[in-house]
Amino acid sequence: MRTLAVAVRRRFEGSPAQTFTRHLAALDFANTIVLFGAALLISVLPFIILLSSLANHRIDTDLSRHIGLNSQGARIVSQLFRASPAHSAAAIAAALVFATAGTMAVAGSCR
Repeated sequence: MRTLAVAVRRRFEGSPAQTFTRHLAALDFANTIVLFGAALLISVLPFIILLSSLANHRIDTDLSRHIGLNSQGARIVSQLFRASPAHSAAAIAAALVFATAGTMAVAGSCR
């Protein structure tokens, strides 16, 4: 077992895979991709809720179906949206602020 590990380590050293791995580590790839995903979620979710409140048709079932939620997840998502659209100015303003801030965070993380 130990000889197999040594053989794999020798083969890995100096290979293109090692170079690629070092470049990813130097770019801090894992943290960057997690932050990018979080910022994208922060910008998209308020925008979807905002569009739902302004739309004439409910999007919770479409959203649940497209992201593949089970029945419990679909029920939770449907509770996020009201049966009849409400046009609260404070909620619309908050959604726009979060969507704008999230979009700026996504754009800022791409450098």
